[in-house]
Amino acid sequence: MQYWTIYNAFKDYMKANLPVTGSHRLYFDYGTQTLDENYPPFHDRLRRTFAQLNADPDNVNIIKYDGHAHDEVSWSSRVDVPLKKMFN
Repeated sequence: MQYWTIYNAFKDYMKANLPVTGSHRLYFDYGTQTLDENYPPFHDRLRRTFAQLNADPDNVNIIKYDGHAHDEVSWSSRVDVPLKKMFN
């Protein structure tokens, strides 16, 4: 499946180049409707990858929003979350 190929390339790049402890903060979020309903397997694997890299859970966030779609209405309802994480 082409999606896993893209995911694996992303994962390999991150493992080789991105520090997951210290000053870097990573934030991913997704909903459970529309396009986002396809994301859980990728985010589950991403969680495992970060765990294997001993990522600091305070600096790596992957959050699922039940009932949210891949659209501006859903994004605007939760934009405060990454902004607070980024500026705290």
